[in-house]
Amino acid sequence: MEKIFRLLLRHGFRKGILGGNRYWVAAGALGGAGLLWKKFSTKINSPKTIFSQKLEPGKIISFTNDGKDLKKV
Repeated sequence: MEKIFRLLLRHGFRKGILGGNRYWVAAGALGGAGLLWKKFSTKINSPKTIFSQKLEPGKIISFTNDGKDLKKV
């Protein structure tokens, strides 16, 4: 989907602003709005990383929870 938004933005600038076609300007604005929407919506909805570390061969990952922070869905 991001490729389509970038294509609309690029063609909208080239054919719309530089070429003088108002329909391509509108398509470029739509592409730019789509890119902004994608950028800001992924930041809001993505979970935050609490801890990160490189895992070497032979190392073990262990997840534990004492049950205090559980939420009903």
